[in-house]
Amino acid sequence: MEKGGWITGRAGSALLALIFLALLAFSGKVVENNTVSKGILFEEENWNEILQKANSEGKLIFVNLYAIWCGPCKMMKINTFSNKEVGQYFNENYISVTLNGEAGKGLEMMNKYKLRSYPSHLFINAEDKVVAHTSGYYSPKDFLIIGKSIQTQIVKPS
Repeated sequence: MEKGGWITGRAGSALLALIFLALLAFSGKVVENNTVSKGILFEEENWNEILQKANSEGKLIFVNLYAIWCGPCKMMKINTFSNKEVGQYFNENYISVTLNGEAGKGLEMMNKYKLRSYPSHLFINAEDKVVAHTSGYYSPKDFLIIGKSIQTQIVKPS
């Protein structure tokens, strides 16, 4: 140690790197948990489990189809899907799923429904039939209007 109690040399660099990595890891978890807790909670089950869940809960399925390179898709994720009001409404009224439209089930849906733009938003019933579709970027306010409108038009009061 030198004057002032600072650690220098390799030990000091290693300690600073360790502290930096610890802070980085911690801050990532806080942001991730904060986003999840206030925005749309996207399900991660397989498609048959999603359909069963929609049937048992009497909800429509909201499917967001995105591409990794898509700017409007990223903006929807950052601005719209993480919005508290949008999250509250969609979490209460839909089973929500987000899929990469260029791989796996997402690619299968893009082809099945002949979708050609990102982001694409499907609203599907428990019988696996699309009841509404839209595409493009929407602000939180506009997307909430869409979600409520589809809910009002499609879901019959019990």
